Amino acid sequence: MVTKRCLLLASMLPLVAMAATPDDETVAGFLAQCASRDQAQRQVCELKVTMTAKSLVMNPDGTYCLGAAENALPALTLQRQQSDMVAAWLMAHPEYKDKPQDAAVLEALRASYPCKRQGRR
Repeated sequence: MVTKRCLLLASMLPLVAMAATPDDETVAGFLAQCASRDQAQRQVCELKVTMTAKSLVMNPDGTYCLGAAENALPALTLQRQQSDMVAAWLMAHPEYKDKPQDAAVLEALRASYPCKRQGRR
């Protein structure tokens, strides 16, 4: 399963290089990619969210947690769901429009998938 995901991500890397432009480094550029009808642009959006989410999983800091329902989803469905959630959160927070993508996507993931604190409900 992990090998399939790695192969899928590796197959998308040329799309990232092909689609990159200087404007794409802001949240506005990221949202344009997510809303694009061009499949390659949409995949760049999904890949950005997936790679950010993976970095949070590999370096857990207690601020990003998937629930049981999300963990049960097929990888591509989860990838699409997360990119939609991140895009929706960023559109609802226009103060991030001119911020760098990486930090904004990280903040959106943390806000969209918060961890429950022990001892609290």
